[in-house]
Amino acid sequence: MIFLSPLLLSLVLTRAKPEKLLVPPLYIQAITFAEFTAFYWVKYPSDVWPALVFLGVYFYVSGFVLTPIATYLLGVAVKTEDFLSCSFSSGADPEKFRIILATEKFRENLSIVRDTSEDTEEPYRFRGRNGTLNFVGRVTSSPDHHNSLLDLAFFDTTRYYVLPRSDVLKEYANQKTSYLRDILSRSGFNLDERSSESAETLVHLTMSRMQGVVPLLGNLSRLGWLKVFAFLGAMVWLAFDALVLKDITTSAGLIVLILVTVAFELRSVKTTSRYG
Repeated sequence: MIFLSPLLLSLVLTRAKPEKLLVPPLYIQAITFAEFTAFYWVKYPSDVWPALVFLGVYFYVSGFVLTPIATYLLGVAVKTEDFLSCSFSSGADPEKFRIILATEKFRENLSIVRDTSEDTEEPYRFRGRNGTLNFVGRVTSSPDHHNSLLDLAFFDTTRYYVLPRSDVLKEYANQKTSYLRDILSRSGFNLDERSSESAETLVHLTMSRMQGVVPLLGNLSRLGWLKVFAFLGAMVWLAFDALVLKDITTSAGLIVLILVTVAFELRSVKTTSRYG
């Protein structure tokens, strides 16, 4: 329980102020280590170095292990105003976009790291990244099916949060949109700016993708909550089976099976929430 206390504290502090930064267990452990160092230095100066070596290793290892778990559970701290978004219309249909952006030199110059080019269904989606700078794009057919609508959202991330909008992000957005205009014009298509309402929808969908498991619990259906309570009930029974009935082998096997099932369940929930 002591080992997990930084994770629990991270969950509480972050959820208390979700609009602020994620509070990683590694930072909590660093502060705790500093406090222990001051205590031992004053109270036990002759034995301080062996204690500091042991505590330093313990706090670092525990913080290093628990921080990815906290990030998975809490997601990334993000606000809508941290994004830059824009929308365009083009005479190139979504399939033409797929073909153009499948060209290797264009993909490299746009730094596209993932797309749905192998999926023939709309919308066509793609994502690019240069270091901490990211963008997501979505191409759909216009209501009259004569043009395509291109939505773009740009953002700058760190490990725990999305950075506020900056001049660097604006320059990055200008570079990518200018290059998209250029490669489309080579194929005889224009890229005309339009109202950014649909791009704002893309921003919200991207933000939902950054959510962790804990925020997603607020969107659970009755069936989802039934699964949660069934999981907790199963874990209580397995603890009873292992500690009281001493059937450790069966309990260990069932715990592994349950955890694998939960992992696939959470993965499916997060996948369906990525782009709606």
